[in-house]
Amino acid sequence: MRLSREVLLLFGAALSFALMAPFTRASGEPALTVSAWRAVFVAFSFGIWAVSTGGVQSLLLPRAELLRAAVYGGAVALASSTYVGGFTFTTVANTVFFHALAPLFVIPLARWRFGERPTDAALVGIGIAVAGVGLLSGVSIFHLFRFTDTRFLLGDFLAFLSAVAYAAVLVATREARNNQVPIVPMLAVAWGVAALVLVGVAGVGGSLSLSLPAVPWVLALALVSTTLPFYLLNLGMAGVSAGLGSLIGMSEVVFATVIGVVLYGEWPAPIGLLGGALLVIGIVHPLLERTEDSEGPPPVSDTFRLLRLGLRLVLLNGGAVIGLLGSSASGQVLAWAALASTPGLGLGAAQAAAGPRYAGILSITSGLFAIGCLAGLLSTPLEGIHPGAALLAGAVYIADRWLGRREQAEDADTWTRTALLALAAAGLLSYADHPGFVVFDAAARVLIGGVALRTLLRAIGTGSTPFDRLPIGPRVLVALVLTVVLGGGLRTIPAGHVALVQRFGEPLAEPAAPGLLIRLPPPIEASTLVNVAAVRTLQLAAPDTAFLCGDQTMVTLTAQLLWRVTDPEKYAFGQMDPEATLAAVGRSALAEALARAPGERVLTDGRAEIEGAVMLRVGPQAAAVGAEAVAVALTQVAPPTQVLASYLEVVSAEEHKRRRVNEAEAYAAQVLPRARGDAAAIREAAYGRTSTVKAEAEADQAWLSAAARNPAVLDVYWRETIAGALAGRRLVLAPDEVTVWSGGSPVVPAKEK
Repeated sequence: MRLSREVLLLFGAALSFALMAPFTRASGEPALTVSAWRAVFVAFSFGIWAVSTGGVQSLLLPRAELLRAAVYGGAVALASSTYVGGFTFTTVANTVFFHALAPLFVIPLARWRFGERPTDAALVGIGIAVAGVGLLSGVSIFHLFRFTDTRFLLGDFLAFLSAVAYAAVLVATREARNNQVPIVPMLAVAWGVAALVLVGVAGVGGSLSLSLPAVPWVLALALVSTTLPFYLLNLGMAGVSAGLGSLIGMSEVVFATVIGVVLYGEWPAPIGLLGGALLVIGIVHPLLERTEDSEGPPPVSDTFRLLRLGLRLVLLNGGAVIGLLGSSASGQVLAWAALASTPGLGLGAAQAAAGPRYAGILSITSGLFAIGCLAGLLSTPLEGIHPGAALLAGAVYIADRWLGRREQAEDADTWTRTALLALAAAGLLSYADHPGFVVFDAAARVLIGGVALRTLLRAIGTGSTPFDRLPIGPRVLVALVLTVVLGGGLRTIPAGHVALVQRFGEPLAEPAAPGLLIRLPPPIEASTLVNVAAVRTLQLAAPDTAFLCGDQTMVTLTAQLLWRVTDPEKYAFGQMDPEATLAAVGRSALAEALARAPGERVLTDGRAEIEGAVMLRVGPQAAAVGAEAVAVALTQVAPPTQVLASYLEVVSAEEHKRRRVNEAEAYAAQVLPRARGDAAAIREAAYGRTSTVKAEAEADQAWLSAAARNPAVLDVYWRETIAGALAGRRLVLAPDEVTVWSGGSPVVPAKEK
């Protein structure tokens, strides 16, 4: 593999470019604003760098070099602005895909500018890498509705233009290195031009306002993800062709994907992982150097090798069918066994047919294939092997062994065969309900993983590996099977458990107590452990399960049934599934009890009554399955989340109503007695006044009656009355012709009527 200093510098530049996304995202500013300020900071950083190392005169480039730097800056500005425009108007996937097409434009531009031709390996690598970027980005350019949407067409065009501009940047970089233009002064001038253009674009189409918290992030973007990678890019392009440099630059997509996974957990889809693998293969492919006179792979017997590859295909499809039949783990193990052994069988033949030129790419492909098999095998759960899987594994083992005898000794695949034999043994033991199936299932997985690891080691060129020969043959494996089978008669019974022993399927009379159980091995005798001490929990209602109450209100609650096993034989061998039965009866009883209770009681003090009603229903059914219901617990009882706010408002209104009623009753208790007392006092006073007035009236009546009989007395009465009315007043007696003045005004005389 050719990893020169220049190649490593270009990979470092791609890694620095990949850090642009975290810095841009952390700034929180519009992309166009960030691009403009980044260009300003980069221009200043390169300018200060150039002045500090060579003085101001270092920026005074010759006319030809100044023109190249200006074109360079224009290309940088065009690439930055159109790349941002692509993100603005079309999808991210389309923008990434079109921008990654830059190597396709680098090749003709480099051919036109300085006659540089790419190697065949570079062309193949670019094709593979572009396909990988398409899968990794999930490009949607071929969606038909895009062609009728002018906005998406504009975004796709801008992204396409960014690829052309970036290709111009790469070609200009290579041309500058060919002419040995000073790197830092050229970049200072180029980024100065780019800053002027981008500031103008941002001022017209966006905003130049940059918040203070965003300044450190944009500054880091300028220094770490722009200044550094552009300097590394110029150093690396001095010894690498433009086409190969553009291909290595596509590793930025790989680095950006890895950074997204590490920092943000943004895993690509499975098809994206395949695209990433193709992208890596395409980038690495031109860097693989194989001499034409290198020793090729040993000759192979193609006919039998193809037949063995056919067996792997049968195993793969058989595993898929078994997985569809309901045993996904068994099917997956068979499939991974077929896939892990396929590269080992096909790699030598493919290398011999393709020649040394493509030996490296085939090795990398098989290595990535092996890594995928290892990852998939580790994610497959460990469970019983399906009988069909065991039969298929045994049949493929016999056929593969027969074909293997007709091949050369170095082509033997002992690990895969032994793994198939272990899978067959695991399936038979699993069918016989023997606990030893786990040993052979695990052994088969280890062997399959060894096959994948062997392929990986061969792919990276380690030659022979410690996995090429397996000292364990079929006879040793048969002896191991017998040992495991006989050892299946030994079993430890933990405390709190009992073991139900079955002889040819018929349970024995008494269960075995805790301790060491020594019986005949399965399938002659089998034992089933039952925990009789533990109190088990059965979920009757998951959290926030809604129920309808008797007053047509809804409540949410969590309900659990606590129970334990009392009759192990009835529990283990009964006709009904204990847990399923208790769950069905308990849920039905809970729904019925809640349907008879008002919601307010359920939410307050009615839980104990509901729990008791459920216990009455569940108890007899628990006894029928060999169990005992210990308790029912209702927790997290609350109104449904959707109406919780309204329920709280109703509760608040009820509390307010009670408070106002209590205040009114207290006020009434205080005011009413006082009002009654005042009413009684007023009534008594009225009675007294009535008597007084009546007595006075009767006296006046008697006096007037007496005066009526004596006119002189009446005359005296009137005189006294008038005298009393006029007492304290001044009287002026004057004839009519005399005007009397009082207080400055004439007084109208009172005339006698």
